[in-house]
Amino acid sequence: FCKDQANHLQALKGIISKYEAEKERLCTRYEQLRKKERTLISEHEKACTDKIAKLEESLKKKKQNFSVLRKTLGSFLESTSDKDIPVDD
Repeated sequence: FCKDQANHLQALKGIISKYEAEKERLCTRYEQLRKKERTLISEHEKACTDKIAKLEESLKKKKQNFSVLRKTLGSFLESTSDKDIPVDD
């Protein structure tokens, strides 16, 4: 009876040891994947921030160009009088 009990106890210790080793392996893998995910998220955030900055700069330039165009058209239209414009018959 004692020999069976000792064998059973040894088998349980083996199972527990395998469980602990697998648990450690999975925890290590989890941490690696978590670190990789954080890195990818950080890179994605940086790319989005850069893209937003470029778009904001582009929008600023377009607004400036539009303002210049409005001023140019305004001064052009002010300099022409109704007499200078031919009337279509």
